[in-house]
Amino acid sequence: MNIDEEASFWAAFDRGESLEEAATAAGVSRSTAYRWMHRRFDQLRQSKVTVRRCQDQLRLTDRLSLNFERDRLSRLSKERNAATAAQHAASPPPVVIQTRCSVRCSQRRSSTVLRGPRSIGS
Repeated sequence: MNIDEEASFWAAFDRGESLEEAATAAGVSRSTAYRWMHRRFDQLRQSKVTVRRCQDQLRLTDRLSLNFERDRLSRLSKERNAATAAQHAASPPPVVIQTRCSVRCSQRRSSTVLRGPRSIGS
């Protein structure tokens, strides 16, 4: 798809044509038009536009705006999870040190101490 087709679609849509009519006028399929609509929704939401305002501006049904928002939140969650996983993978694992209690007990107890990586000179 080229940029002229998308511009043609949005011009027709902004004139009040339905998504299907605007897609036909731009010479693209309905699925392409929905993909552009979804991307525009994401851009508006990223710009802090409310779901309701996006719905009104893009003339979306309640169901479609809800689906777009669910998709967006799911994608953001996956991106956050991937970033956290990458951060965990980049950091060294903690060092585990076994120590014995110095308290006299009928039974010796051991405790585990977790420390971060040792720096040189410690």
